Amino acid sequence: MNLSQNESTLNSAQILFENPVNDFLNIRLNPSTLAETSRVIDLQGRTVANCTFDREVSKVCCNMNVSHLRKGAYLLEIATQDGKLIRQKFLKN
Repeated sequence: MNLSQNESTLNSAQILFENPVNDFLNIRLNPSTLAETSRVIDLQGRTVANCTFDREVSKVCCNMNVSHLRKGAYLLEIATQDGKLIRQKFLKN
């Protein structure tokens, strides 16, 4: 997958977000993907940002502030209710 795309998708989960990212990582998922949490991991394997999907409002959207992150490559990891981990690379401007 090319990291310079404006929209990224991943398999049946259909993770969508702008790539590269500026200040906010706005995650949209396929409604059939019941997400619990998401986190951003740096190249050293450290969690540098995280977000919990709101059970009352929507399980398909999460807006994560990543303005504090340095420019570079990161990994978005989403944990679903059925115990699966979905991972997607992205670039931070």
